[in-house]
Amino acid sequence: MVENALKHGLSPQLGPGHLWITARRDNGRLWISIEDDGVGLPPGLSRTEGMSRQPVASGVGLDNVRRRLETR
Repeated sequence: MVENALKHGLSPQLGPGHLWITARRDNGRLWISIEDDGVGLPPGLSRTEGMSRQPVASGVGLDNVRRRLETR
Protein backbone atom coordinates (compact mmCIF):
# COMPACT_ATOMS: atom_id res chain seq x y z
CA MET A 1 0.00 0.00 0.00
CA VAL A 2 2.83 2.37 0.82
CA GLU A 3 4.53 1.43 -2.44
CA ASN A 4 1.32 2.24 -4.36
CA ALA A 5 1.05 5.63 -2.66
CA LEU A 6 4.64 6.44 -3.55
CA LYS A 7 4.56 5.04 -7.09
CA HIS A 8 1.12 6.18 -8.23
CA GLY A 9 0.41 9.14 -5.96
CA LEU A 10 3.65 10.97 -5.29
CA SER A 11 6.09 9.98 -8.06
CA PRO A 12 4.13 11.54 -10.97
CA GLN A 13 3.80 14.96 -9.36
CA LEU A 14 6.28 17.77 -9.68
CA GLY A 15 7.66 19.01 -6.38
CA PRO A 16 7.41 17.67 -2.85
CA GLY A 17 4.64 15.54 -1.43
CA HIS A 18 3.60 13.99 1.85
CA LEU A 19 2.79 10.45 2.92
CA TRP A 20 0.86 9.73 6.13
CA ILE A 21 0.74 6.29 7.76
CA THR A 22 -1.49 5.87 10.81
CA ALA A 23 -2.69 2.87 12.77
CA ARG A 24 -5.25 2.42 15.54
CA ARG A 25 -7.05 -0.37 17.37
CA ASP A 26 -10.83 -0.38 17.59
CA ASN A 27 -12.89 -3.22 19.09
CA GLY A 28 -10.15 -5.79 18.56
CA ARG A 29 -9.44 -4.70 14.98
CA LEU A 30 -6.43 -2.92 13.59
CA TRP A 31 -7.15 -0.04 11.21
CA ILE A 32 -4.25 1.13 9.05
CA SER A 33 -4.48 4.20 6.88
CA ILE A 34 -2.04 5.20 4.14
CA GLU A 35 -2.67 8.60 2.56
CA ASP A 36 -0.77 10.91 0.26
CA ASP A 37 -1.29 14.36 -1.21
CA GLY A 38 -0.17 13.29 -4.66
CA VAL A 39 -1.80 13.49 -8.06
CA GLY A 40 -5.02 11.69 -7.09
CA LEU A 41 -7.08 9.06 -8.87
CA PRO A 42 -7.25 9.02 -12.66
CA PRO A 43 -10.38 10.54 -14.26
CA GLY A 44 -13.31 8.13 -14.16
CA LEU A 45 -12.30 6.53 -10.86
CA SER A 46 -13.85 7.74 -7.66
CA ARG A 47 -13.99 6.67 -4.06
CA THR A 48 -17.05 4.89 -2.75
CA GLU A 49 -19.60 6.87 -0.78
CA GLY A 50 -20.04 6.50 2.97
CA MET A 51 -17.58 5.16 5.50
CA SER A 52 -15.37 3.13 3.15
CA ARG A 53 -12.37 4.90 1.70
CA GLN A 54 -11.37 2.11 -0.67
CA PRO A 55 -11.14 2.97 -4.36
CA VAL A 56 -13.94 1.63 -6.54
CA ALA A 57 -11.43 -0.14 -8.79
CA SER A 58 -8.32 -1.95 -7.66
CA GLY A 59 -5.28 -3.25 -9.42
CA VAL A 60 -3.48 -6.54 -9.10
CA GLY A 61 -1.31 -5.27 -6.25
CA LEU A 62 -4.27 -4.17 -4.14
CA ASP A 63 -6.10 -7.40 -4.86
CA ASN A 64 -3.05 -9.42 -3.72
CA VAL A 65 -2.84 -7.42 -0.48
CA ARG A 66 -6.55 -7.92 0.18
CA ARG A 67 -6.27 -11.70 -0.35
CA ARG A 68 -3.24 -11.96 1.94
CA LEU A 69 -5.03 -10.06 4.71
CA GLU A 70 -8.16 -12.21 4.39
CA THR A 71 -6.15 -15.43 4.92
CA ARG A 72 -4.70 -14.31 8.25
